[in-house]
Amino acid sequence: QWLNIGDTLAGGKESFARPPTSIKEFSEQKAKEKKKIQKAMRKMQKRALRKGLPAEIKIVEGDAGAKICEVAEKDKADFVVMTSRGMGALQRAVVGSASDYCVHNCKCSVLVMRAKDIH
Repeated sequence: QWLNIGDTLAGGKESFARPPTSIKEFSEQKAKEKKKIQKAMRKMQKRALRKGLPAEIKIVEGDAGAKICEVAEKDKADFVVMTSRGMGALQRAVVGSASDYCVHNCKCSVLVMRAKDIH
């Protein structure tokens, strides 16, 4: 069993283009982001199914690295496959790196690939 992770609502490349000005606007932007993520995950699921790989969509909110490790352990994943966004050392230090967290904290093996290598 393996686990493939999409980006999260907070902190991903698809994060809000500008900060929301109200709770209502925040909720609307969050709902839009969630729909985008669901669409992207369905697309990846279809690709996996066409190749004969079982694929299930799970969308969870929270700290990406911690949630990935939590879901992997709960689902008894043999390994986690994820992409690196190619952040520099300074950006990683400021915003953190989910892949770095997972490599050091997941109880199963973690394979990190450069995003450009899989498209």
